[in-house]
Amino acid sequence: MELLNQIVDIGKPVIYYSNTNPEFVNYNNSIYEVIEKISKTGYRRFPVLKIKKFPIKKNNVLGVVTVMDILDAFLRNVDFNSPISLIMSRDIITCRYYEPLEIVIKRFKFARRGGFPVVDDKMNLKGLVTEHDIVDLFKDYVSHIHVKDIMTRKPFYISQNNFYNCLNSIINTKYRKLPIVENKKLCGLITDRLCLDILKKCKYQKDNLHFSVSDIMIKKILTINEESDVKDAIELMKNSRCGGLIVTDDDILKGIITERDILDRVL
Repeated sequence: MELLNQIVDIGKPVIYYSNTNPEFVNYNNSIYEVIEKISKTGYRRFPVLKIKKFPIKKNNVLGVVTVMDILDAFLRNVDFNSPISLIMSRDIITCRYYEPLEIVIKRFKFARRGGFPVVDDKMNLKGLVTEHDIVDLFKDYVSHIHVKDIMTRKPFYISQNNFYNCLNSIINTKYRKLPIVENKKLCGLITDRLCLDILKKCKYQKDNLHFSVSDIMIKKILTINEESDVKDAIELMKNSRCGGLIVTDDDILKGIITERDILDRVL
């Protein structure tokens, strides 16, 4: 909390730090259409709006859908021709565009969500704010803190298993990325986005998913040493557009540091 109070602009409205032209999907878009939008934009989270005609006059937020929601729907054998409203999260947490940043940062901590739709009092979409948008504000205030002080130690990891089993691990744990370890050494990484790309290449057929994860895992992994400053971790996450880094020492997995770990420390 002490670090939070040091931020000069903590009282500014959250809209100041938000993406005010966010990507979104319509409630009657098919799941297939949303997957294409994920592939095109690179985003993994979309507000779901109810838009009946164009030009848009009202854009009420009905829910949020993420890559994880789509992967979960795949394992539940949901027809991907179905509208995205069938699988979106309706239990949405939003923030009003005029709320001070301080309040929104606290909401990140307690809601355990990676991003919030920013709305007006009639639930019309005004923007999107994510942990990634916020964390960079703290880099000059955490240079005295080491990665090892706030990282998650002994993170969940998987071995070079069957891809279908790895997909189940991603869904069951709800972790967006999982390290792959053999003989205590980090050898790869699998992410929710990568899993979705593989499903698409395999034509969404479960019978096509029984191959070694080593065939498709990410081998060039962004890592950081546990003795590094958190400021360096923030810079690396910002420049690489990722929400977390694997912490290693001579290729031995030591932990994971995420944007959420940093926000938790600030609060």
